[in-house]
Amino acid sequence: MTFKCRTISIMICIGFIIPNVLFGINRLERLAEESSFAGIGVNVAQLYDPESTNKRGNLIVLSMDNNGPAAKAGLQPGDIITEIDGKNVIGLEFEYIVISLLRGKEGTMVKIRIKRYEQNNVAVKEYFIMRQVFNH
Repeated sequence: MTFKCRTISIMICIGFIIPNVLFGINRLERLAEESSFAGIGVNVAQLYDPESTNKRGNLIVLSMDNNGPAAKAGLQPGDIITEIDGKNVIGLEFEYIVISLLRGKEGTMVKIRIKRYEQNNVAVKEYFIMRQVFNH
């Protein structure tokens, strides 16, 4: 039996992302070893997409810095990031998305398009978020 995340609720899809969530967290830990960087203050993982050639899907927001720019803009845990600065993230390498698309020069804007699953509908929203420096 094959399920497609595009045709069923996010709650069912969660079971299919666990290995990728754990893999995504390990990769994020490696990336976070840098002393400081400019970003939007989110922790993300890459979803599994059975329809993508390399199985790399959209990103899911796992958590965020409560005082960071993403939280202030209105992003929420569970949001599905589909585009960053007009670039579809399906099929892209996780490290490329985080380092080259989400991160950037302090004070620059990044446009994030998300899907948010709310009860029986899916809301598509866009946010313009200014990157700020985070120290670890």
